[in-house]
Amino acid sequence: MESKRITLYFAVLSVALGCGGGDDEILVPETIRIIPSSNNQSAPVTAFLNLPLAVEVLTSDGRPAVRAGVQWVSSVPGGSVADRVSVVGGDGLAIMSYRAATNPGDFMITATLVSRGDRSANFNTRAIARAVVTEVVPPGFGGGDTVVLRGSSMALVDAVEFGSARVSVLITTQTTVSVVAPVCMDPGVIQLVPVQQGVKSAAFSAEYLAGDGIGGLVPGQYVSISSVDVVTCATFPAAGSQGAEYLMVVQSVTGNPGITASYRLSGDTLAPSGAIVLADPVGLALRDRFHDRLREREAEIARMPKPDGVGIADLPQRVVGVGDERTFMVCSRIGCSDSDDFQQVDAEARFVGDQTILYLDKQAPAGGFADSDFETFGRLIDDRLYVVASVAFGAESDVDGNGRVAILFTPVVNGLTPAAECSNSIFVGFFFGIDIDRAFANDARSNKGEVFYAMTPDPSGSAGCSVSLASVRSLVPVTLVHELQHMISYNQHVLLRGGEKEVLWLDEALSHVAEELAARDFLAGGDEGRFSQFATGNLTNLYQYLRSPTAFSPVAIEGTGSLEERGAGWWLLRWVLDHFGNGSPRALVETSLSGNENIESFAGESIENILIDWAIATYVSDLPGFDAPDRLSFDFWRLRAVFQGFHDRSPSRFPLPFPIVPPEFGSGFGQVTGAVRSGSGDYFQLLQQPMGPGFGIVLTNGSGGATQAAANVRLNILRIR
Repeated sequence: MESKRITLYFAVLSVALGCGGGDDEILVPETIRIIPSSNNQSAPVTAFLNLPLAVEVLTSDGRPAVRAGVQWVSSVPGGSVADRVSVVGGDGLAIMSYRAATNPGDFMITATLVSRGDRSANFNTRAIARAVVTEVVPPGFGGGDTVVLRGSSMALVDAVEFGSARVSVLITTQTTVSVVAPVCMDPGVIQLVPVQQGVKSAAFSAEYLAGDGIGGLVPGQYVSISSVDVVTCATFPAAGSQGAEYLMVVQSVTGNPGITASYRLSGDTLAPSGAIVLADPVGLALRDRFHDRLREREAEIARMPKPDGVGIADLPQRVVGVGDERTFMVCSRIGCSDSDDFQQVDAEARFVGDQTILYLDKQAPAGGFADSDFETFGRLIDDRLYVVASVAFGAESDVDGNGRVAILFTPVVNGLTPAAECSNSIFVGFFFGIDIDRAFANDARSNKGEVFYAMTPDPSGSAGCSVSLASVRSLVPVTLVHELQHMISYNQHVLLRGGEKEVLWLDEALSHVAEELAARDFLAGGDEGRFSQFATGNLTNLYQYLRSPTAFSPVAIEGTGSLEERGAGWWLLRWVLDHFGNGSPRALVETSLSGNENIESFAGESIENILIDWAIATYVSDLPGFDAPDRLSFDFWRLRAVFQGFHDRSPSRFPLPFPIVPPEFGSGFGQVTGAVRSGSGDYFQLLQQPMGPGFGIVLTNGSGGATQAAANVRLNILRIR
């Protein structure tokens, strides 16, 4: 069955998909070459390699063989590849994640061209024995104590589990691991488990001594306490001569969307000292509701039966030249379902590049593009945006066999924006999976090809809102790279692997990562203007989220979420990419997994742990005077500097230099009430004056009872000084 499935993936498309022939030469994959950095890797047994296996596949004329199929087979009894096949992206690379064998030793993985069984490459990997603990020093310890684990194969240990608490290591050698014991654990015998690249070793028993609540925390160390344990654990000792400072975050750490839970945080005095009111998210603009509807409709389409014998292929290209004409069906009404929701458009090709074809609707308003604008647009997309997207996320489909993405500039897109919305938000462009899904092979509403629909310049507003050429130049490229990720993701999840479409919030977060990666690509080339053009949207959305984080959810409440939630989703995924997967999101797209399962497989950690560390890192990553641990940092972004710049340039729009301003409390902590949504949290700053007295904290629901189990409400406490 598996071999039949692979054959169907790479069979020539049937006539049902409208693929034409052609007498031009077919360029087929010719060479396959291992990328040296991905070969000869080692990993603990059953752990993923640090880098995915990677091969470069070229055609006979030395160009990347985009969308060529590569089949992966591991030696027996070897490890396991994440999937049987992958496709070549725009950079000429096909990649595959690999989990090391279950026993130590040397193993081989073979990558073979699907279309050329005689062309293959062999990777060498080594599975290393797991860490073995033979002694713990001291054998009994309390929270905040430095603990040394002694044994063998310890060099790759990156964390140690103390019961249910996981902490990062301080120092490793081949025979030792040093780590600081977590606070707030019940006294008694516990199990210590070394963790190597997400894989656990055998446990070793040790004794955890009675502690003094939070007293064992040292600056930079933190603990996440369940609401049922807060009363016995969140006890703060008297401060020393220098005083103390803590960050506290009341957070729902469920990855399931749509959950809201009230809370009451009380101190010793129980006197009211503040209240947090849960704001209602602002309703989505019509443009964003339309975007949501497309993504939701695609989720439905992905589950529809597909015709047999129709797959993705290494196809001959159709020859398209400048001046050639083509007819498109374009969604002209928000529903995008009935035949009446679509409008026929006659268009002319105005630019033909290596990766894209730019078409202009023959009914486009006057006073728009000059001929030179198409060359400028085409080169920007071909040379920069397509490369960024395909390198980061993999290959899009090629159901029409022309090897290119069609970009149609049409006033039909302009017309989607009602006059009342012109000053609020306008439709810029979109991709719709109906065009590439095999279920619509014989449907007149489908264009049976990779198409991005874009607004066109309309200075007079004859088709809707007045749209200048400058607006098209500014907005369309950002939307295009965003939608390219959606197009690639649909191909990888649904068409290639027959899986579910990626869940909406994560699909959207990945598309916002596409915008960010384009911005950083321009910055690396010295183009600060383009960097700002592509980066500002994400950062603005994030700023608005952080002004009221409990009003929104990083795992969107409905659809793809509000702009604030999209900012939060992007930022959550940015933290994940900074700490796992070597910064590349491609493995999140080239998979049949989706949602939390996809994130947890990618990171090798639970969504709960990820949400906790992300929420704390958001505040302390570049906090002045605080040396954030690596786990609580972001690699590229320095939010405080970015938002200070936003505030300086536009204080009315960005009224705070940094949007999170935690209420301050002292040792006479009173009482606050509020509510949190899935993944979100409220921030508080706790300051103890020199020699200040100790105190305790209680966390309940808003009525004083147990917090909602489904919300998994926790109190995260980090010592800052």
